[in-house]
Amino acid sequence: MKKIIIIEDIVIILSVFSLWPMILRLPGKGYKYFMYFCLLLLFIILINRIKRIIALGKGNKKYTDRVL
Repeated sequence: MKKIIIIEDIVIILSVFSLWPMILRLPGKGYKYFMYFCLLLLFIILINRIKRIIALGKGNKKYTDRVL
Protein backbone atom coordinates (compact mmCIF):
# COMPACT_ATOMS: atom_id res chain seq x y z
CA MET A 1 0.00 0.00 0.00
CA LYS A 2 1.19 3.46 -0.79
CA LYS A 3 1.97 5.94 1.95
CA ILE A 4 -0.75 8.43 0.91
CA ILE A 5 -3.47 5.77 1.12
CA ILE A 6 -2.37 4.78 4.62
CA ILE A 7 -2.46 8.44 5.70
CA GLU A 8 -5.93 8.83 4.18
CA ASP A 9 -7.15 5.75 6.08
CA ILE A 10 -5.77 7.11 9.36
CA VAL A 11 -7.51 10.46 8.76
CA ILE A 12 -10.80 8.65 8.08
CA ILE A 13 -10.53 6.70 11.35
CA LEU A 14 -9.58 9.88 13.21
CA SER A 15 -12.62 11.61 11.73
CA VAL A 16 -14.92 8.91 13.06
CA PHE A 17 -13.44 9.37 16.53
CA SER A 18 -13.89 13.15 16.25
CA LEU A 19 -17.67 12.63 16.30
CA TRP A 20 -17.79 11.00 19.73
CA PRO A 21 -17.30 14.13 21.88
CA MET A 22 -20.31 15.70 20.13
CA ILE A 23 -22.41 12.54 20.50
CA LEU A 24 -21.56 12.30 24.20
CA ARG A 25 -22.19 16.07 24.59
CA LEU A 26 -18.84 16.78 26.16
CA PRO A 27 -18.18 20.48 26.82
CA GLY A 28 -15.68 22.41 24.77
CA LYS A 29 -15.59 24.37 21.56
CA GLY A 30 -12.36 22.72 20.45
CA TYR A 31 -14.20 19.52 19.59
CA LYS A 32 -16.50 21.35 17.22
CA TYR A 33 -13.63 23.02 15.34
CA PHE A 34 -11.73 19.73 15.18
CA MET A 35 -14.81 18.07 13.71
CA TYR A 36 -15.08 20.76 11.01
CA PHE A 37 -11.38 20.36 10.23
CA CYS A 38 -11.85 16.61 9.84
CA LEU A 39 -14.81 17.25 7.54
CA LEU A 40 -12.58 19.40 5.33
CA LEU A 41 -9.94 16.66 5.25
CA LEU A 42 -12.58 14.07 4.34
CA PHE A 43 -13.71 16.22 1.43
CA ILE A 44 -10.12 16.47 0.16
CA ILE A 45 -9.73 12.70 0.48
CA LEU A 46 -12.96 12.19 -1.46
CA ILE A 47 -11.70 14.36 -4.32
CA ASN A 48 -8.36 12.51 -4.43
CA ARG A 49 -10.02 9.09 -4.48
CA ILE A 50 -12.43 10.13 -7.22
CA LYS A 51 -9.46 11.33 -9.30
CA ARG A 52 -7.72 7.99 -8.78
CA ILE A 53 -10.81 6.01 -9.79
CA ILE A 54 -11.24 8.10 -12.95
CA ALA A 55 -7.56 7.67 -13.77
CA LEU A 56 -7.90 3.90 -13.41
CA GLY A 57 -10.71 3.93 -15.95
CA LYS A 58 -8.65 6.00 -18.40
CA GLY A 59 -5.45 4.06 -17.78
CA ASN A 60 -3.49 7.14 -16.70
CA LYS A 61 -0.18 5.94 -15.25
CA LYS A 62 0.39 9.08 -13.18
CA TYR A 63 -2.48 8.36 -10.78
CA THR A 64 -2.76 4.61 -11.34
CA ASP A 65 0.56 3.99 -9.64
CA ARG A 66 -0.69 5.76 -6.51
CA VAL A 67 -3.66 3.40 -6.27
CA LEU A 68 -1.88 0.08 -6.61
